[in-house]
Amino acid sequence: GKNRLTGHQQALADMGVEYTDNLTYEGNFQAKSGTEGIRALVARGAKFTAVACANDEMASGTMIALRELGRRVPEDVSVIGFTDGVVSKSFIPSLSTVNQHGEEMGAKAANLLIDRLENEAEEQSFQTTVLDTSLIIRDSVKK
Repeated sequence: GKNRLTGHQQALADMGVEYTDNLTYEGNFQAKSGTEGIRALVARGAKFTAVACANDEMASGTMIALRELGRRVPEDVSVIGFTDGVVSKSFIPSLSTVNQHGEEMGAKAANLLIDRLENEAEEQSFQTTVLDTSLIIRDSVKK
């Protein structure tokens, strides 16, 4: 989650947009925290036309809260998630998201685990693996 926030802040900086805490809500990756987050932002008077969520579950809660508040997605507010799970394809409007290629991630993790188990006598160092992601634009953002 912290890496996603850092990436979001960097993307804003790259586009010349100032990051502000007033437009951020820290959730817990559950749909309910997306709903709570939008309500909190609106209650504090935040003005926004787009919401970037740390995962698709929070994005679904965000879209529910926006609808309850009378805001249309994507006409009034664009919403994007992160995961590209079942929720992103089944929600109406369909959710734009960042695909983190879960199958590839799982395969790499399994291969690392197998390698460590097979070579447990050897000293093993910490390893970082970075996988590519891809942006999938669906109906929850203005095109």
